[in-house]
Parts: sequence; C-alpha cells; structure tokens
Amino acid sequence: MPDAGWEVRDGRLSVEGVACRELAERFGTPLYVISEARLRENARRLQSALAAAWPLGDARLLPSLKANPTLATRVILNRLPLAERAFSF
Repeated sequence: MPDAGWEVRDGRLSVEGVACRELAERFGTPLYVISEARLRENARRLQSALAAAWPLGDARLLPSLKANPTLATRVILNRLPLAERAFSF
C-alpha cells in the first residue's frame, strides 16, 4: 500500500505534494509535519481493526489529547467520522 500523504520522488521526500525541503526553507528547522491524508487513513484503519477485533459490541476510537497536542491535529481528528469526539473547543 502506498503511504498516503508521503512520497519520495527523484530522491526527495514530499508530504501532500509539497517538497519537505520547501517546507524547511519556508518555516525553518526543526519542523514537525503531519500528513492529514496519513492521519485520516491511520484513524480509519485503527477504527476498522478495533471494530473487527472487539467482540463485546460497539468499539470506539478515542484520540488522545496528550498524543495530539497541536490544534490543527485535534481539529482534523474531531472532524473524522469516529464514534466519539474526544475534544471540545
């Protein structure tokens, strides 16, 4: 499966179609980058695996606030079709 959001083309790493070198030049380093496509895909896969493996009824994926400290990440996770919202604003 190709890695959603991340790609190596001509030996250069890109995220969501933007070269990481360009991001570093624009925002400086160190730079922490999250692919929204990868985040959404991971959440979907985790929810599917949890639902398939949990024999006791509905399974809910609850993203952790401590593991996702950036506002943008929390907004994306809140908008996912998960069974429960973990964050409130």
